[in-house]
Amino acid sequence: MKTVSVFDFRNNLATYMSRVVKDETPLFINKFGSPLAVLIPFKKYEETVSLDYFGFLSGSEKGMVFEDKIRRNKKEKAKVTNLRN
Repeated sequence: MKTVSVFDFRNNLATYMSRVVKDETPLFINKFGSPLAVLIPFKKYEETVSLDYFGFLSGSEKGMVFEDKIRRNKKEKAKVTNLRN
């Protein structure tokens, strides 16, 4: 675990980014001694993100079907249907 200040990170951005990719270890960016952000390699990010999160974007259902599922009441659903026609 490596920590660096925002000022130092900004001045040496390319160096820190290449080091994170090469070593595959996260880099913690601090501002005035308190953590502000974490820079992680994209490979590790891909492992943590689940495709189920994206819902209809993953191809399981169309946008309008998803939109209709989240409508709160019949009146709102009817209004949207009229606008589409």
